[in-house]
Amino acid sequence: MFTEQSEVGCTGKAHANSMRREHVAFRGVCNEGQQLNDFCLVVNVGCKQLFRVKTGRKAVVCHPFFGEEFQFDVPREFRYLSFYLYDRDRPMKTDKTMGKVSIKKEDLHKYHGKDQWLQIKPVDADSEVQGKVHVEVRLLVVRQMNDAFPQHMVEVKIQECSDLSIVNHSCDPFATVTMLYKNKKQEVKRTRVKKKTICPQFDDTFIFEGVGRTSSQERENMYSLVEEDAGFQELRVAIWHDAPGVFGNVFLGEVKIPLNDLSPGKEKNAWYFLQPRDSASRSSHPKSDLGSLRLKLHYTSHHVFSSHFYDSLRNLVLKSTGIEPITASVSWLLGEMVSSKQEVTQPLTRVFLHHGQVVPL
Repeated sequence: MFTEQSEVGCTGKAHANSMRREHVAFRGVCNEGQQLNDFCLVVNVGCKQLFRVKTGRKAVVCHPFFGEEFQFDVPREFRYLSFYLYDRDRPMKTDKTMGKVSIKKEDLHKYHGKDQWLQIKPVDADSEVQGKVHVEVRLLVVRQMNDAFPQHMVEVKIQECSDLSIVNHSCDPFATVTMLYKNKKQEVKRTRVKKKTICPQFDDTFIFEGVGRTSSQERENMYSLVEEDAGFQELRVAIWHDAPGVFGNVFLGEVKIPLNDLSPGKEKNAWYFLQPRDSASRSSHPKSDLGSLRLKLHYTSHHVFSSHFYDSLRNLVLKSTGIEPITASVSWLLGEMVSSKQEVTQPLTRVFLHHGQVVPL
């Protein structure tokens, strides 16, 4: 069994979610008769590994079954619950990724109580992204003296990122900011590298210049990436892990922000979830069968609102001590609504203690 719990402050809503995994099984993860060295299942919430279970090393595990029960707490915010399949390469001392099954947090309720086989998908380095980036974009209109036609500029500020992926036990992120113009040209700028952090604070601002009407003589003497009829089409912000060496920088995710609707005084200021590269959607093995994973999950979600939403209920509960017969009181009825009276005993006792209607022994 595994559970998800969360807490927030006194305002807004708190969500307490729980899941129970009854069994996990696989089929078709290798050819019949093939023996995998150290086949294991890893359960991740976001990029955080929460559980790892192995099969017997000497067993043929083309159709492995995991019957263990496990329980753990997970953070309130995450995007995917993922099940990764690995085979340990003992000579190389590395884990070979065989595939994964990922379920979006908002889709977990769809799997409640269902026993089903889910297709295992290949793992692509460019698709393993997570985290988000805070970007501000605004259009500036600059009018020079004696110039009847103003110049348009786009100001881009990369504020910060959060919950980026960790690469080889490290994360040294930086961002590249690419402006795509309607004339198919583009301009690229980049932030500074932030060392050893998955939540970098960049606070870097970039200006991309557009050009208004100019005379032909001025245009001949001016170098610009933007032509007279060009405009700002799309902004792309990509996050990278700085890894100088043979293999180069590691892609951590990107966002694409359309600018067709950008106008003076109307800025875009938001957090954007990082997305995989376009190439990641075109798997190198689109028709390969990696097998299936069998899951049966029990998922429940409890919504806890701010205290003032419960004033009426709390007042009725506090009046329970004076209700005759007691079976007509709210406290009694709450106990009858749940499978185990112990579920309401502790909360009710806390309410009565807080309001001085009972005293500790």
